[in-house]
Amino acid sequence: MDKFQYSLRDYFFPLIVLVLPCCVILGIAIPSLNLILLLFLAVIFLYFGIEMNYLLSKFKSPPPSLLYAFYRLMSFLMAIYIFTVFMSAVSTSEIIFLSDFANKFSNVISYFAILCTFGIFIWFLFEVVFGLYKYIKDPVKITNKRERFEAVFILFMSLFTTLILPDIIFGILYSFSLGLIDNKILEMENSIFEFSYTSFLIHYGLPLNSETIQSYIKLINEHTLNRVLQVLHVIICKFLDLTFVAISINYFLSFLNSFNNSENKNAS
Repeated sequence: MDKFQYSLRDYFFPLIVLVLPCCVILGIAIPSLNLILLLFLAVIFLYFGIEMNYLLSKFKSPPPSLLYAFYRLMSFLMAIYIFTVFMSAVSTSEIIFLSDFANKFSNVISYFAILCTFGIFIWFLFEVVFGLYKYIKDPVKITNKRERFEAVFILFMSLFTTLILPDIIFGILYSFSLGLIDNKILEMENSIFEFSYTSFLIHYGLPLNSETIQSYIKLINEHTLNRVLQVLHVIICKFLDLTFVAISINYFLSFLNSFNNSENKNAS
């Protein structure tokens, strides 16, 4: 018996390409089928996010691997956004069964979407950090000054990203979660910067002298979901500090030793 030449994932993407135009045409021709189109689009973006590495590897000149994390983040966020639009449309639809289901479990679905958003950004954070450290070259394998400069530059970029990116990511999540509680936060011009700074203060335990930031911390501590987010923020930052920062320091010391060894050889 012959083995299948292609895997199931090879057939799934062409199937999406074939079915999508049909769903679009039906959604335009029959407005009541727009809900099916929305749900199908959410599934497509979810599939893209899960299989992003596989899909991009099919290109003749795939983008840098670090961009995979960004594309995956955008795909997952689009899936959640479209699914949220789908559920809000279902709740007001004329289909009694679906509208009753959406209204009855609206709180559960909302919390599920929020937790999925948290998980997607945290996954993006780890994917970026892990991806950067894959580019760091072992000092033993460095043969010339150019490679040494590139390796040191990548090392410092990895260290800087590990120290700064978690606070930016959690700043975005704080802005998102608190914006669901207070609409005024969504109207702020620099809300992401403001909450990234707040996240930075929480991470490093710096004094909270500003009354505005103290009000943000009070909001975080008053709601269970934000408390969970704060605990995740502290735990993940401590984990990254104790692992990847330590790895960076170890690599840096190895670079110094290799540099000193090369200088000694040249001197002799």
